[in-house]
Amino acid sequence: MDDRLKIGFFCAHDPYDRRSFSGTPSYMLDALGRRDDIVLRVLGPYRRGYRGKLLSAWRRWRKTPLRGPEAGAVKELDWVIVPVSSRFIPERRGAAGPKFVHVTDATPQFLRDFYARPTSRQADLVEQTALERADLVVYSSGYMAGRALAEFGGADAAKIHAISFGLNLDALPPPPGAKPPPDPLKLIFIGKNWQTKGGIIAAEANEILNRRGIASELTVIGGRPDDPSRYGNARFLGYLDKGRAKDYRLLTRSLSQAHLFVLPTQADCTPMVVAEANAHGVPAVINEIGGISSLVREGENGFLMDPGSDAAAYADKIARILSDRPGFDALAAGSYEYCRNNLTWDAWARDMIALIRRDPEKARHSRIAGREAG
Repeated sequence: MDDRLKIGFFCAHDPYDRRSFSGTPSYMLDALGRRDDIVLRVLGPYRRGYRGKLLSAWRRWRKTPLRGPEAGAVKELDWVIVPVSSRFIPERRGAAGPKFVHVTDATPQFLRDFYARPTSRQADLVEQTALERADLVVYSSGYMAGRALAEFGGADAAKIHAISFGLNLDALPPPPGAKPPPDPLKLIFIGKNWQTKGGIIAAEANEILNRRGIASELTVIGGRPDDPSRYGNARFLGYLDKGRAKDYRLLTRSLSQAHLFVLPTQADCTPMVVAEANAHGVPAVINEIGGISSLVREGENGFLMDPGSDAAAYADKIARILSDRPGFDALAAGSYEYCRNNLTWDAWARDMIALIRRDPEKARHSRIAGREAG
């Protein structure tokens, strides 16, 4: 008897395109496809012009025949996972048919508050409707799950959970060896928006360390200040496209050579660049804001800073980390292990399927639902 769960996957973004929504739906789909305890079916015509055809496809998807060896085995789906596609959570009619999981990383209000993104009030209504219709709602952080409960009055707390998103890399790098002595110390900052991501604080912290006699270099990927020359010990590489082999090699080389990832971000949801740094054995020193506490376990894969921390506070923290070399080596090794066990898409798929298999009322008390709550 085949007791595998029959899982559908439907997304408003093309899950076969690594460029679509930063590749998140694509990596989700790949991770689910690697599991041998489910039968996976992708719903929707993913081809050129597919966006205009999604709604009609959604309405008729039950009538679409399956292809491949599972065609005869899958008569009906148990669950449908719908990532970052609020408007496509259908209204349930009776108990028959699959249940639906709404997966997302932010509420519209959060995008307005923290990113000044011009989402409309209609977006709030769409999101609230998705929360009401879905059988499970899974956010990428406990922080965002809490915001959803606060923003959408009457939301059913029993079905709202948090599971960290995964690392958007095709493969986890091999375990890194011991880091070379920090002489000089190599810091790395990655963020497109220099101001919002706290680039000035990172650069000034680097300068403070050097003035204190701690030889330090900062590599900056993404954003640039108006006058890069004012930061003498910083190297600005600009934006690196992971889809280009040359840029990808430079990014991974920069990460593998770094000792610490520094991100004094002023506004963030769940920046998976933390996992990218951890995957190269690089602990994070980062502001505790948004859902970041869901990504960083204090002393295991990095350290959380108060959102009001200035450059001197960052320099103090970095100096303390370096003062204990055995402790730093353990932190670097622990960062890789934490990423492998908690911040990959395989870990996301593992926790997602485990949550689906459990009764939602009981699952809210489980490690999966509870590890990121608060």
